[in-house]
Parts: sequence; structure tokens; C-alpha cells
Amino acid sequence: MTNWNRPIQQPIIIHIHNVAPRWLDAPTAASYLSCSPYTIEQAWRDSELPYFMVGQKRLVEKADLDEWCNKQQKQTGKRREPPCNAMRRNLNK
Repeated sequence: MTNWNRPIQQPIIIHIHNVAPRWLDAPTAASYLSCSPYTIEQAWRDSELPYFMVGQKRLVEKADLDEWCNKQQKQTGKRREPPCNAMRRNLNK
């Protein structure tokens, strides 16, 4: 005999919102590194950073991005003065 008063069980659906992507496009990779997308694209053009073509999009693997960052030369000391300030100082002499 069927019990028609029994509630129907719904399937449990779990939404995962905070999944980090494995491959990043230029704007996302730039955001990850706190740089501009131009920097990522220039590294691709200079063959410094490997990428995958997925359709018409260039994507970089997060591990390759981390490895590329670790290869960059660390710098210390003062930054160079902008050229316009140096020119003004020379004009005022």
C-alpha cells in the first residue's frame, strides 16, 4: 500500500562558489599578481610565460604563473626618478 502523505525527497544540490580556477586569462592573472594585463600579455609575447590556447583565448596555468614570478629578479633600494623630474632639475640649474 502506498503512503501518499509521505513528503517527496528532493535531491541534495551543493553549490560550490569559491573554486579557484586552474587556468587564468590575462585580466584574472594580472589581478592575481597585482599587475596590468599588458604585463601578462607582454610575457606571453616575449615567450617568458607559457600559455594554452582554449578556443580563441590564451590561458596561463596558475602553477606556471607562480613559477614565472619566482624567477623574477628581486629589487631593493630606491626607484629611479621619473625622467620629467630629472629634466626639471637640470633646467633649474
